[in-house]
Amino acid sequence: MHKGTKKALAVLLVLVAALLAGAPSAFACTIVAVGTEAMADGSTVVTHNDDSSGADFRLWITRGAKNAPDALRDLVIDSHNYGDFGQYPKVKDYGNGTLVAQIPEAAQTYSYFHSRYSFINEKGVSMGESTFNFDKSTPIRKKTYDLIYGKNLGLIDCWNAQDIALERATTAREAVRVMGDLVEKYG
Repeated sequence: MHKGTKKALAVLLVLVAALLAGAPSAFACTIVAVGTEAMADGSTVVTHNDDSSGADFRLWITRGAKNAPDALRDLVIDSHNYGDFGQYPKVKDYGNGTLVAQIPEAAQTYSYFHSRYSFINEKGVSMGESTFNFDKSTPIRKKTYDLIYGKNLGLIDCWNAQDIALERATTAREAVRVMGDLVEKYG
């Protein structure tokens, strides 16, 4: 990495940390992304942290595959809490997760880093998430909370959306499309 790029990145990270330190959302997950035009050497930087104090932070490589036309993929709610993905998909240990459905598998899937929040695949598609609790004191916030936690019968959670997008996408636009299609179809 270019010396000027390292210095600019360090300054950016210190600035972001300082801005977040006093905010209520300081204990939320954080994403920092720097595009090619902001980097001296034209590279990109994407970083994500999970500020959970009780999360499972192990990391696995989930291998891509050519799948049979009738292959199915499990949808597991809360799938990233203390399962063992070391032998996945041969051994399916979802830990505290709950299998809620199966959907058609893609003909071709790509390898990706599987973790609490999976983040990059073999095609270079990367992503992060930034979630945190929020105040339910206003009607719109209460409605949002009820939709997310109380009255939502959907089958796709953030973990499934990210995993499936990384398994199936070769570009960021395609990953967004995959996640949107999943949520529209399965809730």
